[in-house]
Amino acid sequence: MERWWFQEEVSPFRWEQDALEHVKRSVRREWPYRAWATFTFTAITGRVNECDLLVAAPGGLFLIEIKSHPGSLRAHTGNWRFNDGGTRRALRNPLHLLDRKAKELRAVLDRAAGRLGVSERVPRVEPVVFLSASGLVADMDDVQRQRVYGRDRESTGLPWLWRDLLGVDGTEVSPDFARDVLPNLLAEADVGAATAHLRFGGEWELDRRPLNVGVDWEDRLARRDGDIAEEGRLRIYLSADQATATARRAVERAAEREYRVLQRIVHRGVVQPVRFGPHPGGWAILFRHKTSDLRLDDHLELREPALAQRLDLLRQLAEAVHYAHGHALCHRALSARSVWVSADERPVLRIADWRSAFRLEEPAASVGHTIAASFSDPDDPYLAPESEIPGANPVALDVFGLGAIAYLVLSDEEPARRRAELRDRLAVEEGLRPHRGVAEGLSDLVFDATRPDPRLRLSVDGFLQRLDALEREHLATDHLPAVDPLVAVPGQYLEERWLVEHVLGTGSTARALQVARTTADGTVDRRVFKVALDEERAARLRAEADVLRHVGGSGVVRLLAGPREVHGRTVLELEYAGNRSVGARLRAEGRLERPELERYGVHVLRGLAQLAAAGVFHRDLKPDNFGLCERPGSGVELVLYDFSLSDALLTEVTVGTGGYLDPFLGSARRPLYDGHAERYAAAVSLHEMASGVLPVWGDGSVHPGAVSADWPEPAADRFDPELRAGLTRFFQRALHRDAERRYPDLPSMEAAWREVYAIRPRSFATGVRLRAPVWTRARVRALVGFVAVLLSTVSAAYAFAVLQPPQSMIWTLVTPSVSKVPPQRPPGPVSVENPQMTFTITSLPGDAFVADTGIFGGVQSESVYYDDRWRYLGANVKLYPPGTFDRTAVLGRRAFTVGPRTAFHLDDFPDPHPRSGWTYTTPAVIVEYGADTWLVVRGYEWTERDALVDLAGRVEVGARRQLRYPIRFSYVPGGLAVCGAYDGLSDPWRGANDGWHAYLHLCDDKASESSTGHGEAVLVDLSSTNLTPARPGWDTDITGHTTSLDGGLVVDCGAFGVAIVVRATHRSRYADADLEQMARSLEIRDIANPTTWFTAAEVIG
Repeated sequence: MERWWFQEEVSPFRWEQDALEHVKRSVRREWPYRAWATFTFTAITGRVNECDLLVAAPGGLFLIEIKSHPGSLRAHTGNWRFNDGGTRRALRNPLHLLDRKAKELRAVLDRAAGRLGVSERVPRVEPVVFLSASGLVADMDDVQRQRVYGRDRESTGLPWLWRDLLGVDGTEVSPDFARDVLPNLLAEADVGAATAHLRFGGEWELDRRPLNVGVDWEDRLARRDGDIAEEGRLRIYLSADQATATARRAVERAAEREYRVLQRIVHRGVVQPVRFGPHPGGWAILFRHKTSDLRLDDHLELREPALAQRLDLLRQLAEAVHYAHGHALCHRALSARSVWVSADERPVLRIADWRSAFRLEEPAASVGHTIAASFSDPDDPYLAPESEIPGANPVALDVFGLGAIAYLVLSDEEPARRRAELRDRLAVEEGLRPHRGVAEGLSDLVFDATRPDPRLRLSVDGFLQRLDALEREHLATDHLPAVDPLVAVPGQYLEERWLVEHVLGTGSTARALQVARTTADGTVDRRVFKVALDEERAARLRAEADVLRHVGGSGVVRLLAGPREVHGRTVLELEYAGNRSVGARLRAEGRLERPELERYGVHVLRGLAQLAAAGVFHRDLKPDNFGLCERPGSGVELVLYDFSLSDALLTEVTVGTGGYLDPFLGSARRPLYDGHAERYAAAVSLHEMASGVLPVWGDGSVHPGAVSADWPEPAADRFDPELRAGLTRFFQRALHRDAERRYPDLPSMEAAWREVYAIRPRSFATGVRLRAPVWTRARVRALVGFVAVLLSTVSAAYAFAVLQPPQSMIWTLVTPSVSKVPPQRPPGPVSVENPQMTFTITSLPGDAFVADTGIFGGVQSESVYYDDRWRYLGANVKLYPPGTFDRTAVLGRRAFTVGPRTAFHLDDFPDPHPRSGWTYTTPAVIVEYGADTWLVVRGYEWTERDALVDLAGRVEVGARRQLRYPIRFSYVPGGLAVCGAYDGLSDPWRGANDGWHAYLHLCDDKASESSTGHGEAVLVDLSSTNLTPARPGWDTDITGHTTSLDGGLVVDCGAFGVAIVVRATHRSRYADADLEQMARSLEIRDIANPTTWFTAAEVIG
């Protein structure tokens, strides 16, 4: 008899060879029986398929996949569970992959028949799964049992391979076909024992059996032997044998795209590519992977994790998605099949399959390209119902996937078997709700993330916040001991004193925890612990701490302590900057409305200016790194954090987040990172705040360098209609491809930003808006950074305190470069015999009110605000006594009259910033009162001449008002006298829930570095307790209420605090003992009874 069994090589797996021998013994040696074992063939798609056994029998051609797992099998879903004496294994039903392989083999044979001119029909190739373990006991439902066979006479619960399949009579395959045709077809198809496809890059060996396959890709385990054995997973994009050049290039682009997308995001919850290179089947990506890693559904089947571990997996998944979104990247195809879990003691979850990922800086039109090719199963039941709709919101797609995976994690059940079933279920239930043993709160979490209407779904931020509360509720964490901060959950304690309130997220370097402790006086000290993920990343935290020591404070997060070790982990203690970022706000609610956009935009630029002044680049400016921080008395302010990239080399021009990076760096003209790139990132952030989306160069499909346009097209249709023209102009310049044609510096950029918001000023006479001029508007609230601009000659110390300078500068101010300063003070002590106001603003209309009353060096100042909620600054009024006003400002100007007095109107009156030295120009009306006394009315939001003239006419000069304070010193060092005062106690917004400051300025005969130029030596700062300066490490002295530090001290007065601060230039004059004696001499009056207070002239008794 002719040869009927073909096997070129013995299987390297003993169990597989044993199964082949069993079949070989069972099959009759007669026609049409023939068999080919352990062979490969290359499909039309280019995929190299490994096959166990092909048998020609009377009943047909059977492609047999051998699986050998002893013991028992339970299979009532697509996940099969084997148990052999306590050893458990999980296996996904291999039939759908085998069916694809059988169809590809039939296609290859059909093509071979065409080339050979064979007219006889090629039979269908039937897929068959052979469970070959002897003694196997199977419990399978009817669906899972289809085309599955066991060993004859040695298995239970399964049909037998020979008796019920191969030995059954039939006419599908004739003896002539088996003898004369089939061998020739297989030879023409080059079926054999090829091995070239089992190597990658020369040193990596690939597993014979694919882990998973898709339409044009497959995954294989990879191993490399050497001094250190390595493992990986190779994703092969099968482009080599695509039918057309267009199809080949499309697959190659998909491979390139996934590799480049993943190079831009480094996070432990995202798979990491190691190498990109050619493979016989096409281009391939090698990922970090271990043989012990399991797909999420397999992990749940085998490990049966407790609730705490399940919630930890959900947190890891949500944090990875949140991090990707923060880096302008959406997965769009989240599924349990695209999530891998490690076998570590604390399993680490990683998201794979980023082929269909969408970059948020891409145009909306590109969202619609198909994602079906990314799946091994196009009927995946984890995809959102709108996933097939072009333009579906990619963020909402990820939220649905997150919720659908949560359904599996919490219930051990898939949300549906097929997508059609999922759609039907959502149509009836309006969301997925696991019921079996799942608590109501967790069930609600899944439901709210899987609503069929994307607009009703949770945000990822909302998902994480809800998870915080649920972990606290279901894990009884209040009774758990102090723990490792890398695994801590809300309700647990660190070092037995810091309560974890929220897990803020995990990035590429660290995990952030919101913690709190209750101090001895009952107040809550809330901070953020930034915990390094490992020792390698701890070095980055130490570098970040070095930066924050120089720039922290005001618009930049402050370093409060550290680096130090907590449970063996490197930790920084940072200022709490709110539990929500601007990025989270944008994702949840869309673009910012006009008041917030203007104010927050200035905060962004001021924060950047704070870094620039210290020579620091942030390197990752974006809305996700600006916290919405609620500060007493100031409302919500933006605080910049995450300086983990600030020490990157200037040559590393691709460091940062895609979409915010200046695309024109790295050229011969701009080889290094520079200030233009930092401002470009700020402009992109502002664009996102104004529109909710990133700007796009061209159609987003090519590098901006290949686009002919000078700037990316602003998303003008998403801007506030009233601001559209101004914002468009701003971004066209700020994002210009030529850095030299952008705004040259931050002052000009901020001035242009504020000009966008020029509005119609209020007329005092009529109470209505006038025609809008082309002037800037600054919506400024009391006691925030803008007050420094308004009170530039009133109180540099006030500006310093409100702006909260960095710790390293806390008692030192740098003399700015200003265009005009008051004349030189004569030698000798300077005092104001009775610091009081000698003008009053009367009869203000509507909701306008007066605040910021102060006097310094004789110059008196008040500001006019309107709208008590937003506190918009309309104008500022100053009265200059003889010898303090620089008359050159009005030389050569055309005069007019205000009442009987000469006046001048200036469009460009200089307004120097007291700390930075930048000079802003504002419109102003200047009135000469005689004897070298001048009234200056500066416009900020009320900018037209008529409005300013109207306000000047409401000023009554001569009416005296005392400035009062609830303290008095019976001792001050000799030579000190009051030379200035600021009355924050009378501001209308001061109340129980609002912070406040008031100041007294003491001078001697020595000039200081005070930016006002008036020689201030000592500042006395009164403030509400929630704003009283505080720093770790101060020591309480014998009085029980006085604490001291280098350069100053603070006195706890109960309802308020008093800081006594010495200027750097005067520290040699005033010892700590002088300040302590001042503190002990302090007489305190009831803050609630102003009638008992002292006038500014009486505070030194």
